[in-house]
Amino acid sequence: MRRSDVGLILFALLGVIVSVVWIVMSRTGGSVAKTPTPVASIGRLTPLETVSRQTTDGAGLVSPNAISPKPAYDISGRIITSVHVSEKAVALTFDDGPSRNLTKILKILNKYNSQATFFLVSDRIAKHAAWVNDIAMQGSEVGNHTATHLQLDVASSDQIAEELDKSQETIGQILGQKPTLMRPPVGKYNSQVVEAARSRKLAVALWSIHSQDTGDGSAAEIADRVISSASPGDIILMHETGANSLKALPLVLAGLRAKGYKFVTVSQLLALGTLP
Repeated sequence: MRRSDVGLILFALLGVIVSVVWIVMSRTGGSVAKTPTPVASIGRLTPLETVSRQTTDGAGLVSPNAISPKPAYDISGRIITSVHVSEKAVALTFDDGPSRNLTKILKILNKYNSQATFFLVSDRIAKHAAWVNDIAMQGSEVGNHTATHLQLDVASSDQIAEELDKSQETIGQILGQKPTLMRPPVGKYNSQVVEAARSRKLAVALWSIHSQDTGDGSAAEIADRVISSASPGDIILMHETGANSLKALPLVLAGLRAKGYKFVTVSQLLALGTLP
């Protein structure tokens, strides 16, 4: 076979190879297919964790990169309203999200170098998985507030189990870690709720200060109520969708910081002290 014939054959084979590659790439969107990166690989829950605030992402939110010590005691099934601590630390909590106010709340927290715990209703998460991840990326914490906001003290044992399990699974799938805290809607619970929490290694996290931010009070009145009542180890209840919650939040943060307080997650507060 002459060299010219060999060259023609090789050239033809090269053309076939290029055509095959072009067809494959056109069917995969012009690039080699990659395995999708799950949201859980980007962010994580922050129970018993803290973050460095030296680096931020494009949205100004902080990426978690450090882990703090765990409490030296089991919190499963414990009813928590406050924590005995030796320093000026309080835990700010938000119920009933995620909502459209979440991003604004996170930015306010970031501005004041603070974290909070967000008790989320999992049926409201379906279209907003990225918002849940934003909570973890900011250094704040996600807790279980049931699947549908069903009042648990009047629910059957099967309903309680379904409400908690669905929320645990939904949050766990997004962040790669299930919550260690649950808050019953409107703070109502009974022995069945406590036992269901215990069997799922959840603590029942209530509060010691109610901001009453869902009422008719002004932002200043809400802030004054919280600031005047606060003591080390308190857990403060607010809501993502309260009429004046967004306006009151900076006042609460600034007022208590001026008194030397820092704002941590409930799990971080537990790591700092002991339960009554």
